[in-house]
Amino acid sequence: MTKYIESIQRFAKLEKDYHSKFPNAQPVGNFFAYFELDDLLDIIQGANGKEIKFTLEKQTNSCSYSYL
Repeated sequence: MTKYIESIQRFAKLEKDYHSKFPNAQPVGNFFAYFELDDLLDIIQGANGKEIKFTLEKQTNSCSYSYL
């Protein structure tokens, strides 16, 4: 199995676990347009039990995030 597929599978599991804890949270996978897969893995793992808040910056067409 390739590293990319392993990363996708790990991300899918982490996102599922995250949404079971925060069912009304923004879907992390919606932000693939702004972040690489490894970045999203770091973001979701870095949450450490906190909710993630993504903010779109329309003027710069970028996205930022914070932990609540």
